[in-house]
Order: sequence, then C-alpha cells, then structure tokens
Amino acid sequence: MLFDYKAAPDEKLVQEVVRGYIHAYGELYKRHRDEVHQYIYFRYVEKSEVEELTQQVFIKSWEVITNSWGARQNFRALCFQVAHNLMMDHWSEKNPEALVRENQLLQEITIPAEEMVAVNDETRALVENIRSLDTILQEVIICRFIIELSLAETAQALGLSEDQVRGLQYHALQKIQVGEK
Repeated sequence: MLFDYKAAPDEKLVQEVVRGYIHAYGELYKRHRDEVHQYIYFRYVEKSEVEELTQQVFIKSWEVITNSWGARQNFRALCFQVAHNLMMDHWSEKNPEALVRENQLLQEITIPAEEMVAVNDETRALVENIRSLDTILQEVIICRFIIELSLAETAQALGLSEDQVRGLQYHALQKIQVGEK
C-alpha cells in the first residue's frame, strides 16, 4: 500500500523525511510555503528577497529535521522559528542607512492592485497601527492573527514562553485598540 502524503499529519511526514522519503518534505513544503511567504512579506522585506528567504527557511528546516530533529518540535512552529531567525539576521546585516531608507519606504507602501480586496479606511488604520508597534509586538500580532499560529507555535517560533507571548499579545492589542504609537 502506498503512503498517502496528503492525508498524513505533519508529524508523520517528518518521520518519513527522517527515514529518507523526500516526497514527504515536498508535502510539508506545499502545506506551509504560503504562510511562511506571507510572514516574510509582512516583515517588510523587498519583494525580490521574499522568495529567496522563503526558500532559505525550508532549506534550514530540512537541515534541522535531518540532523537534529527533536520529538517535541512542531514542524510549522519550526518553520516560523527559522523564518524569525532569518529575518533577524536579514535586518542585522542591513546598514543603518538602508534601514532608514526602508523605514521611509514603509510609509509609502500601498497594496498592489492584484492583492487589493476591498480595503477600507478601518483596515488601513489597523495596518498603520500594527506597523507603528515595536518589532516584537508586530511579530506576535503577525504570528497570532495573520498567520494564525497557536500560542505554543508562536512561543516556539519567537523563542519566548507562552506567558510572554500572552503578555505581548495583550499589550499589542491594547496599543492597536487605542491607536497608540
């Protein structure tokens, strides 16, 4: 009987990858590529770099699985942990002048016509409020509400405890609600 990759849970696919079945990793990639791509896109990376960084996430995740996979780890959370670390490396490699230019570009970001879905003033205000948050608060909001990671997955991805994520999430939501900067 053939193994049904599409019906298998992530944990079983990871076991198959460890056993040497590459097609299982292809299924994991298909399942999680779009949300990893979206996470990187929301972290204000230039469009030309988003795809490259997304591929790097899956290459590094492959290395973790095949070299040092721990049974306690969740593949989806692992991908976001790798993505978070790559984003931190990406920003730390930028010089201060590049960061200033990119922050100026953020103020001018508009949603491309092909991605426009009926964005109203309320949605624009919400996006502006999220962008005004400190980086860690943005990360928590993106992980929890845009990517829809669980509390545990968000904690693993960001290298925080669940209590820390809860606190940061509460703080971020309070700031967004009041429209603070």
